Formats: sequence, C-alpha cells, structure tokens
Amino acid sequence: VRYAAIVAGDPGPPPSGLALAHAGAHPGSGAVRAALALDAPTSLRATVVDALGREVAVLADGVVGAGRHVLAWTGAAPGVYVVRVQTDAGRATLRATVVR
Repeated sequence: VRYAAIVAGDPGPPPSGLALAHAGAHPGSGAVRAALALDAPTSLRATVVDALGREVAVLADGVVGAGRHVLAWTGAAPGVYVVRVQTDAGRATLRATVVR
C-alpha cells in the first residue's frame, strides 16, 4: 500500500455534506486526483482500489478539516481505479481511469 496526501485545502464556505468529484483532467495520465468537500471536520479514510478490488493506495487516514480538499496519488499505472472515501457522516466513491 502506498501512502499519498491531501495536497491542497481551501477553508472557503463549507459545502453541504460530503462530496467527491474529479479534480483536473479525466482520464488522467499517471495520477489519480479527487476533489473532496466536507461540511465539518471529520475522521476520514480515503483509499484507491484497483479493478481487482486490491487496495493500492491510502490517500488520507485521520481527521480532516471542513472545506474543500484535493486528494492525489501519483505514479499510478494505466488502468481503472475506484477512490473510496469513508467519513463519520457517510461514504462516497469515484471511478478514475489512468491512461499512459
């Protein structure tokens, strides 16, 4: 399992609930980037799983502040992945495709 990090945060007006969307171009080239919006600070675990269901990266694991954040995993091999985010308030998933 490779660890990645939250690479940007914007405390701007808090969004409603939990939202997860693509950050940047999709499909991506060698990277998976997901925009995350939280309405309150929360315990969060964000992972990337491959097409076989194997966990290949942990993007975040711990308490994250309210606002908008970008989760990033670089060095991804071409393929289809799913970003899974689990918080105290709920969960969200996002399919991501990486091309050469």
